[in-house]
Amino acid sequence: MTVAQYTPGVQVETIPMGKVHTAAAGAVLDICTDPYSQMVATANSDGTIRIYSANTGDSGVATDALFCLTHHRASVCRIVWVPPAYGNFIISAGHDGLLLIWQKLDGVWRIGAEQKFQQPIADISVSDDNIFVASLDGNLYYCKAYFQQNPGIDCIGSTVCKFVPLAIDVRTVGDQFQVVCGLLSGFLTILLVTGSGEFTEQEYCQLIQTPSPIRSVAWGSALLNPYGSLAIGYETGELLVYKAVAGEKVELQTAMYTKTVERPLCRVRYGPTGAVLAVAYGDGKSELINPFVGSK
Repeated sequence: MTVAQYTPGVQVETIPMGKVHTAAAGAVLDICTDPYSQMVATANSDGTIRIYSANTGDSGVATDALFCLTHHRASVCRIVWVPPAYGNFIISAGHDGLLLIWQKLDGVWRIGAEQKFQQPIADISVSDDNIFVASLDGNLYYCKAYFQQNPGIDCIGSTVCKFVPLAIDVRTVGDQFQVVCGLLSGFLTILLVTGSGEFTEQEYCQLIQTPSPIRSVAWGSALLNPYGSLAIGYETGELLVYKAVAGEKVELQTAMYTKTVERPLCRVRYGPTGAVLAVAYGDGKSELINPFVGSK
């Protein structure tokens, strides 16, 4: 594995700490670590989930997966390791329309719960035991996960988007959820969702002059900043960051940070403090950005 050496606005430099050479036949579409950074799980285009030890030993390279989970019948697009307060669980979502909860019991990973959607899943966002699903059938779903000896998934509510959703992220605002969704059409929609599964649209807008699919969206916390933020990444390489105070309507008239590169943008994700934004591009390069440095 590697640890990033952060320098604002420049490409990531890395300090080698070990590598994981995945044995999956296809591409790695998502990756996460367990809450203690002892294990690494990959979501793969061959339909597998592979789990490796982060302790690579003297060789510095992990090549053999400790576990290979096989139930998805198409690419696994998203994987999330659940916070330890709920136990040892992994959530996976695939292009086969399956949303799975994996549970480790007696040293073996087993499927604890399954929810089948009619169309492929494009993205998921998880907040504690709440799962929001963006499906390529044009729907957004709110599901409740139950992490117990006998796990379960309940679909609490859903809403139909005006266009196909590709990216989703959620944050908690009081006793509700604020969900941002990037659409294939290049439009952005922001919704409030109640605990009973009622969706109310707050925003629906086009932010760039020439619409391009929105590939990733991310809320940034205000832990080390005066306010939260919202990052939006487009397939054509535009990156926009807006001020987004929790509990208030997001002002989308003027971005506090913008950047355009001539390569596809695949994924944006904030660190836990909300100060540093990680950006992954379609050419295999990545970058760390602090949008608050020099912003308005």
